[in-house]
Amino acid sequence: MKLILQENNISILKINHREGIFEELTKWAREHNVRAATFFFLGAADEVELWWYNTPEKKYYKKTFKEQWEITSGIGNIARKGGEVLIHMHGTFSDKEYRVYGGHINKMVVSGALELRMEVFQGSIEKAYDEETGLNLMQ
Repeated sequence: MKLILQENNISILKINHREGIFEELTKWAREHNVRAATFFFLGAADEVELWWYNTPEKKYYKKTFKEQWEITSGIGNIARKGGEVLIHMHGTFSDKEYRVYGGHINKMVVSGALELRMEVFQGSIEKAYDEETGLNLMQ
């Protein structure tokens, strides 16, 4: 990952070919002590694992796609859970037939590049497991 531009609390980052977005953002958040941030991104990926959450069952269903994807939009946040970095992101992806898929991103490997805008906030967003929903929610 490469820092392209930084002004105040906003960073423009480039995630390179074959890099995993979770690994790169987690490393960035640890190195810069990020405890609260939002981000959005676009680019291309060639491996994506999407999850869909069934709230009544408290269960994620997952599907892995290993093909070329345009990232039409991605959005997420960085928080902490028990002091550890917790990244939450969703995205939409289009294939070569212009079909669009989307959901909670659990894994994504960049092909080509990914351009990301991150806004870091002072303070901390803390998340904890919620028994009622089965999710890690902001506190």
